[in-house]
Amino acid sequence: MRTFILALTALPLCTLCASAQPLVRQSLTDLRVPIESPGASPRQNGPFPPGSIITMRDELENFPVDVSIGGMGVSAAPTSFTGPDGFGWGLNTVRGQGNVAFARVVDLTGAPIGGNATQAIRLTTAAAQAPGGFFTGANLSWGSPIEPVAGANARASSELYISTIAEQYTFETAAAFTGFITSRAIWGGTCVEVQPGDCTDQGLPNGPLTTIYLLSPEFIGLFSPARYCRDFQGFTIPGCTPPAGSVIGGLVPPPIGVWSRWILETSADLRVTYLLDLLDGNGEVIIHRGYPLVGLAIDRVGFNSAYESQGAFLLADNIEASGPLRMIPKPPALDCPYLDDLNWMNAGPLRGQSTRWFDALSSAATVFERSPGDQAIRQINNVSSDNKHRVEMTSTLPNSYALPGDPWTFCVDVATTGQTVRAITLDSEATNYIFGGVTARVFLGRADLSVPNNPAFDPTVYVQVDPWYDPIDDPFTTTPYDNAPTPGVEIVSTGYQWVADDAMRTLCFTIENDRSMTISVEGVEIYSGVAFANAAQIVRFESENNSFGWNSRMELDNLSYACLPLPVVTLPDLTSPIFDDFAWGVANVPPSRHIDDPIGSPLASTRFTSANGVVTDGQGGVVMANVFRDTVHFVPPLPPGASDANLFAQFSARTPSLPGGSGSGWTVVAEFESSEWGVTSRGWSPLQTRPGGGFSPIGYLWHLAPNDTFYLFGRQEGATQPGAQQFVVIQGPTRAALGLVAGEPYAARVQYDPDADRLDWFVNDQPVGSTFPLLDTSPITQVVYAARNLDAFVVWSGDDETAPTDPPSTLTLRSMRVFAGDAPCPGDTNSDGVVNFIDLNAVLSTYGQAGADLPADINADGVVNFADLNAILAAFGTSCD
Repeated sequence: MRTFILALTALPLCTLCASAQPLVRQSLTDLRVPIESPGASPRQNGPFPPGSIITMRDELENFPVDVSIGGMGVSAAPTSFTGPDGFGWGLNTVRGQGNVAFARVVDLTGAPIGGNATQAIRLTTAAAQAPGGFFTGANLSWGSPIEPVAGANARASSELYISTIAEQYTFETAAAFTGFITSRAIWGGTCVEVQPGDCTDQGLPNGPLTTIYLLSPEFIGLFSPARYCRDFQGFTIPGCTPPAGSVIGGLVPPPIGVWSRWILETSADLRVTYLLDLLDGNGEVIIHRGYPLVGLAIDRVGFNSAYESQGAFLLADNIEASGPLRMIPKPPALDCPYLDDLNWMNAGPLRGQSTRWFDALSSAATVFERSPGDQAIRQINNVSSDNKHRVEMTSTLPNSYALPGDPWTFCVDVATTGQTVRAITLDSEATNYIFGGVTARVFLGRADLSVPNNPAFDPTVYVQVDPWYDPIDDPFTTTPYDNAPTPGVEIVSTGYQWVADDAMRTLCFTIENDRSMTISVEGVEIYSGVAFANAAQIVRFESENNSFGWNSRMELDNLSYACLPLPVVTLPDLTSPIFDDFAWGVANVPPSRHIDDPIGSPLASTRFTSANGVVTDGQGGVVMANVFRDTVHFVPPLPPGASDANLFAQFSARTPSLPGGSGSGWTVVAEFESSEWGVTSRGWSPLQTRPGGGFSPIGYLWHLAPNDTFYLFGRQEGATQPGAQQFVVIQGPTRAALGLVAGEPYAARVQYDPDADRLDWFVNDQPVGSTFPLLDTSPITQVVYAARNLDAFVVWSGDDETAPTDPPSTLTLRSMRVFAGDAPCPGDTNSDGVVNFIDLNAVLSTYGQAGADLPADINADGVVNFADLNAILAAFGTSCD
């Protein structure tokens, strides 16, 4: 993961949620629920424990009328909402379309409609929209979700008055805390195919919707036609009597010009039942019973429209709900070792049960009892058989790494049927440099494309070997299998044949600290190779959704992770002076994943940050690899912030906080070692804490790979505003002129001189130049300030595309030293805080030379001779601290 400035930025979690603007367009099959406010999250249940049976009814009499219900909506006191005493209705809210001409609460007292002279929600087509649209209407949410349990269904309903069949409307229930709807009935208006299949692919006719369609997939698409007294398989429902003039199995037209009640029930046996009451005294009649597409919980009733028929309107009143309060399952603790046997979950749809599991809409995953007392997850490939590779489910794992001598093993029980290509992927998220965070991916079968336009299923187990191959398909592509992996290039065969006989088999990944990996099935090794990382924080379950595997299924159980907690280390005290040689680092673990403050941050370092491709080497170094290799650099370089300057933060470290505006100033010395020169541009900056969070760079020392030259970026003298316009670029010496050699350490030093208000930069004690501190703006006070105080430093990378692949170009930070002022350290020729062989070698290699500013001229007499050698030997092994 790349970062330009070391600051946390809050990003919206949902970019597709409906806004408060008038006529917000939605896709006809967009099943996401607009989450406009914190009211959409699970709420407190007041004095009622989970599982309590509650009933409620809102007659809408206490809501303000003729006002906008957009944005946060409008709230009412609970006097019109009946329910158990003490149940909290503080979030009882009507909201939706922000254009009051299209959606609002109205008072029918002066002009009753259909005999109703009370308040109601009204959707009106104030201005006809083009056919084929689908827009926000209105909805009402209540305090806490209801969800069925054995013996008690969840139920929500509303009375509706529909003015015309020429307008398209919906009645729908939702579990807003999951972001998805539970049910949808849709009728009226015209379904228009802008693209072929827009209607027919989802089970709707292309043209007028003269009868009711329900969200509950049968065999084609997402919607099924409503039929009196029939279930989704076409069987007659015992005891169900259709209305007079209708027959069992007959299509159900929406009641026009009269009030009727629309009802949705969900039950613990994984059924959704739609009912219709014509309010003629004959009671409710079932118009469909099927499986849920998303979930069983309900905390919202809503209505949407196409707004295509001028003057058409829909009224909604007397909204009711009843059922058990949702029981939120508690997942196992994310501790090592870890076991998720799935028995803690509620039976029913996986989605919304816990943040531990993510379930995509396409997976249609459910939790069920595979054997008495033992639950599993079932994912069926019958919703989107479109030959596109998708992530169907993910589960979070404990934060862990393979440590030297201590590998980890992840196992999962898997059963499959049919011929759907599946993949199980371990994902290390931001701890790994691979795009998408892939640690390892195993394919259970593949689509054999050897016969053009007629792919066959190959049941062989394959392992991904190309780290940059990404099988996840673009959802908008129209070419089947255009992203299929190439055997021997992106994937390799294990030779093991996966049998899709619905028998559970245990698949295991074992990964060492050096990324050595073995894959086994039922305890027998089927593959030995190298993983892309040595960590895993997420497991992903993926499907190819290939058409020849339609209606096959995958079942999962018993996720086990034999892992170790992150390493806990002790660092030097963060006081001046400080010397850190990184000897505390555990090999092949990023600095940011060492726990140096178990109380303040039990999951990460509080002192260090590190980007992808950065690890400690276990030998006193932080190794920063150029693994992206995707940036072009220009000569001469442009200042940071300019469009062509690509600087990415690889590593940062907190330092003792030293003031720059007063006192003796400060000095930072970092000892580096480059594997190669001239292939990857690198930079280094001291930082000041930025008010409000993050850091402000004080200046930059930059080595540009294309011309092998050092540069400084600083403030132009007299500049008063921050930004790219303040920068001045100072060209320094070449790497050759400084005598730097690949594989040999060198010291970079920066000193802040408060008297001159400038930074003096050195490489191996040879001057590179001086810069003025950079400017920044406080996000809190908006005051411009010069960054002078030392709080941290950062190492940058340019990620040049010309760098080698294997092994990658690396920069290793061997040590850092920070102290106030520029206190002398006799014998320390490279300012690394210690007198050692590096300093002795500096004297011996320049012995007999004469001149000014020789680093090995310890006594500054203009010549390197016996006196300097004697000074080195006298101080050898001592620390300047």
